[in-house]
Amino acid sequence: MMLSRLFANTIRCRRRHSLALMDHAVHRFSNDSPSPPDEGAKTTKTTKRRRFRRIEEVPSYRDFVHRQTVLTLYRQFLRTVRPLSDRKELTSQIKKEFSAMKNEGDAWNRKRALNEGQRRLKDLQATVSISATFGASSQQYDDSSSDSDQKVGKGWPWERND
Repeated sequence: MMLSRLFANTIRCRRRHSLALMDHAVHRFSNDSPSPPDEGAKTTKTTKRRRFRRIEEVPSYRDFVHRQTVLTLYRQFLRTVRPLSDRKELTSQIKKEFSAMKNEGDAWNRKRALNEGQRRLKDLQATVSISATFGASSQQYDDSSSDSDQKVGKGWPWERND
């Protein structure tokens, strides 16, 4: 019994102390006159965080994950076509394909389109890597080079006459 009264008194004292501090702070800041603004100082408007006004606007977890997967796929496409010479045409085609399926509501069509996009990305990456490998290795096997000792596959290293 004694312990509960002591505990209740402690809580009341802390509550009174915090209220007194709040009253003091309000009184102190309300009596201060605002300082005149500096001539050269600019005030910036802070942007508010975007919040959903209605709970219906919040996407479900499945929609969120799907959106992240699609964005990742889109970025991978753009990274893959970046080193190619006709990247502007390919980029516009990629944008057109993705925007065509942007508002698709049917889950089966969305899943099918995502799988098709992943398959096309693999094909494109394979094509780009083959063309890059072929372009780099074509210089190695060029017979018009004057230095025949540095060619790959031309005799054994211990048989060379240096």
